[in-house]
Amino acid sequence: MNQFLYRNGTSPWFFRLFRRPLWLWLKYRFNIQVTIPSEIRTLEGPYVLIANHVTFWDPFIAAIPLQKPVRFIASDNLFRRPLFRWIMKRLGAIPKTKFVANPEIVSRIMDVIHHKGIIGIFPEGHRTWDGRTDSLMPEVSKLLTRLGLPVVRVKISGGYLSHPIWSRFSRKGEIIAEYSLVLPAAKDHKFPEELVFERITEQLQYNCEEWQEANRIAYKGRKPAEYLERVLYICPVCESAGRLISRNEQLFCPDCGYSVRYTETGGFAQVIHPLIFSSLQKWNDWQTAFLHGMLTGSSGAVFSDENARLWFGYKSSPLRKEAAGSVELLSNELRFRSDEGTVYRFPAEKLEGLNMQGGNNLEFYYGKVLHRINFTNPRVSCYKYLRGLLLCRNRDEYIIHRNTDRLSTGT
Repeated sequence: MNQFLYRNGTSPWFFRLFRRPLWLWLKYRFNIQVTIPSEIRTLEGPYVLIANHVTFWDPFIAAIPLQKPVRFIASDNLFRRPLFRWIMKRLGAIPKTKFVANPEIVSRIMDVIHHKGIIGIFPEGHRTWDGRTDSLMPEVSKLLTRLGLPVVRVKISGGYLSHPIWSRFSRKGEIIAEYSLVLPAAKDHKFPEELVFERITEQLQYNCEEWQEANRIAYKGRKPAEYLERVLYICPVCESAGRLISRNEQLFCPDCGYSVRYTETGGFAQVIHPLIFSSLQKWNDWQTAFLHGMLTGSSGAVFSDENARLWFGYKSSPLRKEAAGSVELLSNELRFRSDEGTVYRFPAEKLEGLNMQGGNNLEFYYGKVLHRINFTNPRVSCYKYLRGLLLCRNRDEYIIHRNTDRLSTGT
């Protein structure tokens, strides 16, 4: 084995080189506060580190304070570019295709355990779009039950408000990382899978708006509302879809004139018209329910956008551009019409691994081929297509989230 690598695959010189300067920058940029009990500081591997996923920087916020390399299970999207692939390999990341069975990673996880390493997992499988912990992937509890290792949780509060997935700009306020031991090692017998799932679900629950209601921390940065139309795509007044526009600190509808101001505490304030929703979460809940009704009662396109691009690929291999054209969502399928007239049809029930990558790229597998759709205009919402496809596929399973009383679909 390469003498410059730890036995668990991470590069010691790379970890030592980047750890301190990156942590100093993160603490300065986001004002990070860390609480680690002594039982975790002294805990030796192997064990599993889990965290809620609120911002791009979560792996570093969660791992660096431990002062030990953590082998995170990461999206294979991060391995498609040579530079990122080199960095991810030096960090010992384990590539995984989102929301698709990946039996090959089990052997890599077992190798980390054999060398007494730390495995990092984000059980949601993606960053939150509105600041609430989403449904956890059931395979995570299966894996934790099978391993029987100690499970350490780090809850990251304030991260979503510092740099939400829909924004290109970060804000400075405060991020709090709190560590706790969720499950001890299963020595004599393994914990029941149901107990493991309930325990990690309880420990990872987080709602940034409830947290902010208690803390009232200002998050200051430039153009705080820019790109809000990526996540908020239906006007609550005229009910037009895909027409909202953000500019600096405001989000407005050009069709009816309704507008709101995004505040430093992450809520909405009145501009001229009476305020309909005071928070992003309430707006998102309403538009999801409204979208469900649109899909149920529509025989034509619910959404459509021009200047779209279709890419093909597979796992961590580089993507290749297949076509340019337009995209539309119907009640049971996604259609891509190329500029040359070729029509690609993607039935919702046959799509696997539906997810978002890089903030505004829709990805899925169809016929064992990875497809990516994005737009030349970065303000066009791919999220609305994701939500629509999930509703198309799980319309009969459209449920009220048991912990937050919000309308939700499983991912």
